[in-house]
Amino acid sequence: PILGDLPLIGSLFRHTLESIEKQELLIFVTPKILKDSLSL
Repeated sequence: PILGDLPLIGSLFRHTLESIEKQELLIFVTPKILKDSLSL
């Protein structure tokens, strides 16, 4: 929380959090695609 309040360091922390969330979304989406291709 404290580091997130600093302008430069805070933006870096926010970008890393956003990238981690995007990676989690990709991990959740890809297994569904694999399951769909296997069901064919």
